[in-house]
Formats: sequence, C-alpha cells, structure tokens
Amino acid sequence: MAIAMDIYEKIRYYREHTDFSQRNVAKILGISRNTVKKYWEGQTVPWERKPGSGRKKDIITDEVKAFIMKCLDSDRKAPRKQQHTAHKIYTRLVAECGFEGCEGCEGCEASVRRTVAELKDKVTNY
Repeated sequence: MAIAMDIYEKIRYYREHTDFSQRNVAKILGISRNTVKKYWEGQTVPWERKPGSGRKKDIITDEVKAFIMKCLDSDRKAPRKQQHTAHKIYTRLVAECGFEGCEGCEGCEASVRRTVAELKDKVTNY
C-alpha cells in the first residue's frame, strides 16, 4: 500500500535534516518501521507502482454465468440431495464447456464457488 505524499516527504526530511533513527521517525509519524525503512533511502517512491500480477481480471464470463444459472434453474425442481454443488458445477464447466479459468490456477474453482454463492442468493431472493 502506498503512503501519502506528506508522510513520504516527512520521512525524507527527517532523514536529510535530523539525526533521528528510523525507529524514532516511525514513532513520531505513527507508522510502521518497515514503512520508514522502505522510503528512508529514497529508492522507493510512493507514486511508482509495481506492475500487476498479470492475472486475468474476468475469468467468470457471461457464458460461464449463463451456464451456472442454467444449473441453478434446473436445481429448483430437483430434490435437495440432487441439487448441484459448486464443485459439481465447476467440474461440469470444465467437462462440458471447456472452461480453463486462468491456466492451472487453483483459485479458479474458488471463483466459480464464489459466483455460484452470489447467484444462488440472487435466485432465492427473487
């Protein structure tokens, strides 16, 4: 998380114009010593961000949501024990629709699980 510019400027001021230690500066500013250490030398600046993780933003496309809704709609008439679980919906997505998610990621099933929970809430609330 980036800090505010005024905090960064204060850290740099204390570094250049006083004999305070990093620990004292952290105590004065009320921030973590790790944060002070990070900005102490000035090699890291708060306005430069690291590039993103490269992960796809939307692995749950409209087609995937439509498939999940189709499964949930078929579950309305089915007995409780025969309704789809989120894991079963995920395995059907992989088998029937060729769903790959984000290439070998373990979090894709979690994304499907989260989407199933959200859509179940919408279906039951209406």
